[in-house]
Amino acid sequence: MAEERSDATTSPVVSADTQAERLFAEATAHFEAQRYAQADEFARQALAQRPDDPQFWNARGVFLRSDRKIDAAIACYRRALELAPDHAGAWSNLGNALKDANMSSWLWTATDAPSPWPRATPTSPSISPLR
Repeated sequence: MAEERSDATTSPVVSADTQAERLFAEATAHFEAQRYAQADEFARQALAQRPDDPQFWNARGVFLRSDRKIDAAIACYRRALELAPDHAGAWSNLGNALKDANMSSWLWTATDAPSPWPRATPTSPSISPLR
């Protein structure tokens, strides 16, 4: 059985996915150390390798929001949701970022949502204080 050589003239081939994961891990380490600009830079590099990864887009939004770059964070969350419409974390993060940007009117609240039942109000006969 031949032994595999590893020296300066040979290097292992690193897939784009592996490289993207390494870059994303580096981004996360910078984020945890509160170095948000560096986290964003590594996240952008990871996204260059995997531009259709909703997790990377969502995380980049988190990095940007932490650096108070709310509009850019919102764009990242929206891109994550374009790629994965059921991504609950991205929906939550988008809502929080819109709230930060005073754009919460873009979100429906429970009282705005259409309902087949009449709305109860504090003056409705069906709501009475406990005695």
